[in-house]
Amino acid sequence: MLKRVAEFGNYVEITGFRDVKVGDVKDMLKTLYKGKSSEMEMQFFDAATIATWKHLYFAALNAIKAFEGSNNISNSLAIETLLFASGQHQITRATRLVGIKPTSSDVAVLIIGKNPEIVGSTLSKVTQKIGGSRNDAVLGLSDAKKKKLQEVFGITLQELEATSHGQELEEALVDLVIERVALVSVQN
Repeated sequence: MLKRVAEFGNYVEITGFRDVKVGDVKDMLKTLYKGKSSEMEMQFFDAATIATWKHLYFAALNAIKAFEGSNNISNSLAIETLLFASGQHQITRATRLVGIKPTSSDVAVLIIGKNPEIVGSTLSKVTQKIGGSRNDAVLGLSDAKKKKLQEVFGITLQELEATSHGQELEEALVDLVIERVALVSVQN
């Protein structure tokens, strides 16, 4: 799903993959980053910890804003997006919470660039190299994923119910995760 961030002249691609065999994370990332254009950034996530495409979209948007305002924590837009997506300031902790792991089989891919053609060609290359099949359904919410998200982001059932305001608890969960994403920029 390609989204345009007109305010900053960027495009954000968010795609899911099912049945990926990660194994050695460093080797896989080395393969995926080989030949990467310097005109874009990409990051990979364990889809089991991603609260729909909105979660990654808002993480990317916050990371882009941080760089535009010189408020970024890291030197890389991809790492900044990882930090926002996890709600953390530490790369190691962020990777442990939402990054891909040797056992990940559902993977979310985020690509950010100013040129939609380069973003699209990068997605094509990733699709060829990653294995598994493209399937955005891995970004959706299952019962197991909802429990995992509550655990990862420290969201209680009481907080969910208090935040729902008549909406479905799933929507409230996504909203609370996005809120945690936004809080990274104001935390010390």
